[in-house]
Formats: sequence, C-alpha cells, structure tokens
Amino acid sequence: MKLRPLCCGLALLATLPAHAAAPACKADGPLATARWVFEHAYHFYSQPAPDAAEYLSPALLSLLDKEWRCKAEAGSTCAFTGDPWIDADEGAVEDPVIFSLVASPIERRRVAVRFRFADEPARAELSLVQDATTQCWLVDDLAGRKNASLRRRLQEKNP
Repeated sequence: MKLRPLCCGLALLATLPAHAAAPACKADGPLATARWVFEHAYHFYSQPAPDAAEYLSPALLSLLDKEWRCKAEAGSTCAFTGDPWIDADEGAVEDPVIFSLVASPIERRRVAVRFRFADEPARAELSLVQDATTQCWLVDDLAGRKNASLRRRLQEKNP
C-alpha cells in the first residue's frame, strides 16, 4: 500500500514541464568575473562570441553588435581602433596584473585592473552590473588606461 502513493507521486512529477537550468555564472562575484573576462575573453570587443551574453550586459552587447555589423558591412572599424584595455593601437598589457574592487554602489560594481604598459604602471576599469534573473555579474563598460569609456565610444559612433 505504501508504494502506491510513491508511484503516483513519481508519475505526477513526470508530467510536469521540464525547465532548462539557467547557465552558471562565469565566476562568482564582480572581482572574479572581471578576472575571468580578462583571462578568457580579453578580446570580447573585437568579434561576437557564442557565450558573450553570459559575461556582457545586454546594453553593452547591443552596442557591440552594432559595431560588429558595421565592421562587416564597411570592412573596417567603425567606432574605435586598437585595444580598449590599453587605449592604444599597439602594445600589450604586461604582468603583473592585479584586480581590486573600487568603491562603488552595490548595483554597479567597479573593478580596477592594474598592469604595466610600455614599462609604465597603467590601469583600466571594468563596470559590472548584476543580472536580475541569473544573479551573474556582467561587464557593462570598460574604461581603458586613458579612461576612455568603450560604451561611450560605441554610443557616439553607432547611435
């Protein structure tokens, strides 16, 4: 007799619609997300990636999509050239790379990325927002070593 309720309960569960699990966050927290983006998606600005929505905010992704379409149609860069981390056409980030939280409101966390560029100390800053559904932290802007906002450049050139 005790098996019947269990059996019926399992049959009832089998009829419920299956829900797809939300994708896991790329990292836990804004600091770890900034590090993950730097280490695994450094060139996120240059071309679309299948998982970009998992680490870029919808607003930034939309602006980048316009840039990528402009590049594809025009065959050149539309809003900016070079590397927005270093605000330069040539050169590279040099070690050590240090990540630290910057005082900021809870709904928009900022992470400083300190590094060396051309043998000089340099700094970029990522702004991250938390997705209301997944609670994952997403990059919403990147201000390079000259404090040039990637998002602002994209908005100005691709309204």
